[in-house]
Amino acid sequence: MKKNVKEATTKSYAGVDAMAAIEKDPRFGSLTGDAKVDLKQKLKTGGTVELEEDNTDHEGKMAKSQMYKMKEYVDKLSMMIDDGTQLPAWIQSKLTKASDYMSAVFHYLDYENVSSQNDLMENMGTHRKKSMLMESAMKRLFKMFDGGMTDEEVVQDHATKGVEIPVAFISKLRKQWEFLKKSKLELEMGEQEYKNVARDIVNNPVGTEGIETGMEPREGKQLASGI
Repeated sequence: MKKNVKEATTKSYAGVDAMAAIEKDPRFGSLTGDAKVDLKQKLKTGGTVELEEDNTDHEGKMAKSQMYKMKEYVDKLSMMIDDGTQLPAWIQSKLTKASDYMSAVFHYLDYENVSSQNDLMENMGTHRKKSMLMESAMKRLFKMFDGGMTDEEVVQDHATKGVEIPVAFISKLRKQWEFLKKSKLELEMGEQEYKNVARDIVNNPVGTEGIETGMEPREGKQLASGI
């Protein structure tokens, strides 16, 4: 599993002339009083000091924050929707996709934890292929499926690049791909149906002539005039 990536940026300050500049550096401001005194003393004597800042990639923390927001929405939606509630097709499709995406993330992380002891993660780290199993990689795999490649052919293609992916994992992604394609088709059909209904409403704003203005239908008028 991907750990926080630690990077460092370093800036050097030299001599007494740099004292004003270093005091404006946030990294200097985060130091304790004694550390600041020591650095200033070193600059006064013509020395050079370096300030280093850690830039840690808190992807796990960000992911938890996003999931917390999703949980809040799930709890609120659960209160708004009863078992018998009728939902438009596009809403059902969105919920289905959200569930499928979360399922894909869970199965990937679950598989990664189980496979942490084998060569999969080592090869992916060596060849910088780990991102291929994330969102961008899923798009690439889905493109392979769209091209008609079988599960075995997908595995073989990755093997030539030094990445070992079990057929079972590809099979799970294929099922998700098939489900997403079906959901997308249903959504498109629902949108087209909506457009057709909207067009009919625009072309025929009132089903029976005269109802919109409160007047009698045309046939009723003709009958009255005939009498």
